[in-house]
Amino acid sequence: MKIKYILPFSMLLLATLVCTADEEKGLQQEKTKLYGKIYYYPLGLEGSPYLNKDWQIGNIVLESGKVANEIKIRLNIIQNDLVFYNESLLKVFTIDKNTLRSFSMKTAPGATPHRFIKYTGEEIGFKLRKNDLIEVLHEGNITLYVKHLADVINSNNLNSKNKVYPKEFYFLKVNGKVVEIRGNARSVIKYFPDNKREIKKMIKANRLRKRGEQNLVKLIALIDSDYDNFNFEP
Repeated sequence: MKIKYILPFSMLLLATLVCTADEEKGLQQEKTKLYGKIYYYPLGLEGSPYLNKDWQIGNIVLESGKVANEIKIRLNIIQNDLVFYNESLLKVFTIDKNTLRSFSMKTAPGATPHRFIKYTGEEIGFKLRKNDLIEVLHEGNITLYVKHLADVINSNNLNSKNKVYPKEFYFLKVNGKVVEIRGNARSVIKYFPDNKREIKKMIKANRLRKRGEQNLVKLIALIDSDYDNFNFEP
């Protein structure tokens, strides 16, 4: 896969951003340092390389425990990288994943933030690797993750652009074990074979569709609410 970039060189820079921290006597400003490389915008693509078309306002939590608040961020789903805009330098950077713990972003004012973490668990082939940035859709005794990714298909026509095809990989974490599932109820039932009848009753009683991310999240939340009565078999 070849992608053209605007800038021909690479350098490691330190981006210093201003964030706010709550204290008992009020709000106090402090500087949080974000490390990363200058970001090179991909060219020659049909379709967006980002999870969201526009910049999102987000908070970045570092491994040090420090937080950078109200930062303009984007998730590049081709490279699985977090991109942020430095207001003072007027430049865009790709954050150093070694310094990152998690981040959240709001897709609209008043909306519930989408929470992402840096994965550190057991790898599942090429689909889930250490340091991958994944979204937490539900968290509890049963945790549901999704990894947003995209393929780039090279065009055979010199006058056409390479096409971006977004895709999602879903994973369940139960008792410390992570398994891949598809975005449907049948895939969930596979790991709870003793509770097949109960899960089908849940789907019917709550008028859930058997496919779709929102329905999957609701189903996992329902199972998690009665976790002690469900038997997970990886």
